[in-house]
Amino acid sequence: MGTQDEQLCVAVARILIQKPVWVLIDGTFGSLDDDVLVLVIDIFAKELQSTSVIHIGGVGEAHPLFSIVLHLVKATRPQTLVSDKPANRDRPTPLKGPGSRQ
Repeated sequence: MGTQDEQLCVAVARILIQKPVWVLIDGTFGSLDDDVLVLVIDIFAKELQSTSVIHIGGVGEAHPLFSIVLHLVKATRPQTLVSDKPANRDRPTPLKGPGSRQ
């Protein structure tokens, strides 16, 4: 199967070919070698500018890749999140709720 870095390179190659609107990444960036991390950030910044990344895990050294960081916490009581902006199909609409930092 290859090393984790090799597996990620194959995954990024598939993403480059498919150019999806959304990519979900689960805790990958923290375990990458520095040179591979720089390459992945560069690919997303230059080749996949219209791809939105949802990364579940610590941001760590990948922070240049993210323009918005959202921290999810367990609510102590039910809350409703609302947006004060009209829907835009090209970009996700940030949501505001109690305790949001926007």
